[in-house]
Amino acid sequence: MEIKPESITGGESVEDATRIFTNILIGKGTREQEAVVLANAATALNVTGRYRSYEGSFAAAKESLQSGKAFDSLQKLIAVQS
Repeated sequence: MEIKPESITGGESVEDATRIFTNILIGKGTREQEAVVLANAATALNVTGRYRSYEGSFAAAKESLQSGKAFDSLQKLIAVQS
């Protein structure tokens, strides 16, 4: 998939970025936005050493996003910081 920069902008404000990211986590982002979030999440997971390969990290990131676990984790993080 070719991803053009204009298809993954973060908005014009923190509020825009928050809305976009939340939409991605609840399954309402674009395919391009989801692909970028998955690539970033997979890279972060991969450097933990918990996964044997990038592919394994990507699969874990995809499962987390699609199952709602990623959104739940964000909500927990927000609650801890409140």
